[in-house]
Formats: sequence, C-alpha cells, structure tokens
Amino acid sequence: MTSERQRALLRTGWLAMTIPDKPRSSKQRHITTETEKEDLKTEKLFLDEGVNKDRNYEV
Repeated sequence: MTSERQRALLRTGWLAMTIPDKPRSSKQRHITTETEKEDLKTEKLFLDEGVNKDRNYEV
C-alpha cells in the first residue's frame, strides 16, 4: 500500500519502486534516489549560506 506522502515523493523522483512493473506486489519496496540526495545537498548549501534560516531543521 502506498500512502499519499509516498505517492508525492514518487512523483517528484525522491523515491523509486524496486519493482516498478508491479506496484501492488507484496514484495514492493521503495528506495531513495540520487535526485533526493542531490536536492538535500542543494538545500543544505542554501541553509549554510543563510538563505533559509527561518526554517528550523537539519539536513
């Protein structure tokens, strides 16, 4: 079963299915992608530069 949050992350490319041809498989898993890792690195650079200091979270 895929939650709305998981579907959103799949649409953005942050998550990928291990068995994309069978999205309802009981063996289906989700993995993080390189897109997600690159986006987090970019966000961390912005935070380090002070661009988004009003956001209180760590990357």
